[in-house]
Amino acid sequence: MPIEIKAYSCQYKCGWGVKVNRKTIENHEKTCFSNPERRACRTCKNWVRTRHQDEDDYCTKYEDERGSYGRPQHDCEGWEAKNRGN
Repeated sequence: MPIEIKAYSCQYKCGWGVKVNRKTIENHEKTCFSNPERRACRTCKNWVRTRHQDEDDYCTKYEDERGSYGRPQHDCEGWEAKNRGN
């Protein structure tokens, strides 16, 4: 007979996985790039996620200045919240 266990996952649905230790997930959520409070690329309306393997994701606001291709930033001055419908 299988044993039931309690497990936790990130509330921001980042795909980090399921952990048995709640504190592990709580610590992860503080630094998760899908957490809007981090003001990170994944939650910014200027971030474009490409669906092609040979192309990097990029920032439309800073692509020329910083070249932020493929490497998400956080605590960004140019961060703008995504519309929830998108």
